[in-house]
Amino acid sequence: MMTIKLSPLLLIVAFSALYAQVNATHEAYCTDNKDGTGPPTYQITKDCCAATAEHRSTFFNEATHTCQDGPGDTGNGINLGRFVRCCGDRGAGSHSDG
Repeated sequence: MMTIKLSPLLLIVAFSALYAQVNATHEAYCTDNKDGTGPPTYQITKDCCAATAEHRSTFFNEATHTCQDGPGDTGNGINLGRFVRCCGDRGAGSHSDG
């Protein structure tokens, strides 16, 4: 019988990947209203999109002023926790579909 030993490092890496998947979204934007209502705020959303993108295919959509996953991403392109914090650090609210 074969015994498999899992190292603590392997467990941390596995749970980190799972955590990143759970806390990700397809579309997000910052708003002037701190409660997340209202339209996207262009410059803050653009800055936070660049600062929190998890994949190279994540992009700022100039037409809608939102941060979006690229084609084929499965919801892991935007780190929602970091995005919300980024908006808040700039005095803005945030909204997402996730």
